Amino acid sequence: MAVHPGAVIAVAGLAVAGFRLYTALSNSAQIVRSSLERYNDEKIRYYTVNKQVLEKVVDYGKFKLELWDEFGALAQLYSRMTNPPGLISYKGMESVHAGRPQMDDIRNMTAALKALHEQQWDVVGTGMLTSLAIYGKTMTQKVEKDQVLHIEGFPDTEEGDSVLDTMGTVPAPHHSDNGMIEEGAVLNGILGVPVVVDTDALYAELCDKPITELTKEEAFALKDQIDWRSLKLADAVGRINRLGDTVESIRSDVERLRDVWRSKIEGIGLLVQRTPDYNEFILADKQDYQFAVMLQRTTRLLTRLDLVLKRGNMCVLNSMAINDCKRQAAELVPLPDPNAPER
Repeated sequence: MAVHPGAVIAVAGLAVAGFRLYTALSNSAQIVRSSLERYNDEKIRYYTVNKQVLEKVVDYGKFKLELWDEFGALAQLYSRMTNPPGLISYKGMESVHAGRPQMDDIRNMTAALKALHEQQWDVVGTGMLTSLAIYGKTMTQKVEKDQVLHIEGFPDTEEGDSVLDTMGTVPAPHHSDNGMIEEGAVLNGILGVPVVVDTDALYAELCDKPITELTKEEAFALKDQIDWRSLKLADAVGRINRLGDTVESIRSDVERLRDVWRSKIEGIGLLVQRTPDYNEFILADKQDYQFAVMLQRTTRLLTRLDLVLKRGNMCVLNSMAINDCKRQAAELVPLPDPNAPER
């Protein structure tokens, strides 16, 4: 039986139309799949960066507690001296008070750290180590008159106390065996990290239609939403990275000052055993004592910085204060010259 030429043309036309429809639907699905793959790549990058930076941050929190406890050595020296100076001036720098009230503050801090340890706040999982690493000033400054400071996850702090003071009066909350989960939640909250989900959950959240049934217009609209999620996550990863770099840089400055400070404190301790009267110190010894006080003050300033500031819904690095403290540190103990010949 002969086939009418018109029928052949019609069938051929339907075949082409069907292929184009299949290709369009396939392309639509691929557009979305590619967008989901980009989100997944960003999620993997987030997990990698977050783990690395969180370890740095938590370790810096532990380091701060250890360092602040060492500060008590200066107060002990002061108590063994007669006629110690109450005002320190060192090489044209701004004079600082270093008398009995300041030494009492140091003793109070070391006592607060002891209480903190007894209440088991200084362990991974309470969120305190991450908070302390990032918010040194907020966690240690005294609350002003008629004020109550509320920070989620920590006891409310009232007038005249710091958050650290208050934590030393109540037991730490229960936390998981893997305390880094809680520390990571604190870090994410501070830096405004968006909720991270797997790609299936993301697709289900944004679309209730099977991926193979999406039109080209629907696919592009969905792609834009997924790409926006990827962009927000990438921005958060950038913030986490910048915080990690900042913590590493500040810790390097602190360690540089700490090494010199330890040496000076040791030398002054031996001196005070022989000559407790400050007035009998020779000029070089007086300068060493003044230098040690300035080193401790600058180290304390560096470690009590709030590294991150909130600007509405945004968080930014406290760059001005950070750079000012780093400049003071470099004036006291200059950075090594990278071009200096090796010894």
